[in-house]
Amino acid sequence: MKVFEDDINKLNIGAGAGLGYDFTENLFLEARYIFQLNDYFKIDNAPKIKTNYLNLGLGYRF
Repeated sequence: MKVFEDDINKLNIGAGAGLGYDFTENLFLEARYIFQLNDYFKIDNAPKIKTNYLNLGLGYRF
């Protein structure tokens, strides 16, 4: 299957949720999960691909 630039969705619609926890006043941990709601490809015979992300962060506030 040959994919052309017009076959790819340029606008990706997603939703996400996240949690955070403060260990101390300065040290914190956070996690977010984002998932794509629409398909990556516009054409019907293409595989149904969606991008999903898991972000983890450990931070320190000054």
